[in-house]
Amino acid sequence: MFTHFSDIITNLFVKSSVIQEEDKDLYQYGVEQICNIILNILTTVIIGTLYGMIPEILIFMFAYIPLRIYAGGFHAKTPFRCYLCSVVITVIAISVMKFTEIHYFIYIIAAAVSSTVILKAAPIEDKNKPLDSTEKAVFRKRTVFVWLAEIILLLLFSILKLDLFVVPISLSMLLEGVMVVLGIIKNKQ
Repeated sequence: MFTHFSDIITNLFVKSSVIQEEDKDLYQYGVEQICNIILNILTTVIIGTLYGMIPEILIFMFAYIPLRIYAGGFHAKTPFRCYLCSVVITVIAISVMKFTEIHYFIYIIAAAVSSTVILKAAPIEDKNKPLDSTEKAVFRKRTVFVWLAEIILLLLFSILKLDLFVVPISLSMLLEGVMVVLGIIKNKQ
C-alpha cells in the first residue's frame, strides 16, 4: 500500500548517504511495513474512539497481535486486503464488546474452544508466508508461550472479575481460532 512512498523515502536515504544503494530494497520493505503498522494503529485508535472503547480495543490488539503473528492462519493476498481484514476484525471485536451482553464465563468457554484449535493446528503457514521446519518449531513454541501467558492473564483477570480484560483477551483467542480455521480451509483449496 505504501510502495511509492517507501520508494521516495529510501531514495532520499540513498541520496543522503544514510544507506547504501545495495541495501535500498531491504530498507524500502522496512519503511513500507512501518507505514502499514502506523496505519493499523491509527485505524484501531480511531475505531476505538468512535465506539468510546479505546482501552478495550487496545487490550484486544495487544492480545490478538502476538497470537496472530505466531499462530498464523488466513492471510489476504494483498496488503490492502490485509488492512481491510484487520479493520473488519477490529470492528467485529469492538462491536461484540459494545453491543452484546454476554457473561464473561461464555467468553472464557469460547477462548477454551479456540485454544484447542490454535494449540492443535498452529502454526498455519500461507503460500505467501511459507515456513521451513525450523521456523515451524520456533513459531509453535512461541505460539504456546503467548497462549500460555494470555491464559494465565485471562484466569487471573477472571478471578478478579475484571471484565475489561477478560472479554478482549477471550475475543482475541476466539477470532484467532477463526483465522486458524480459515487458514486451514484456504490451504486445502
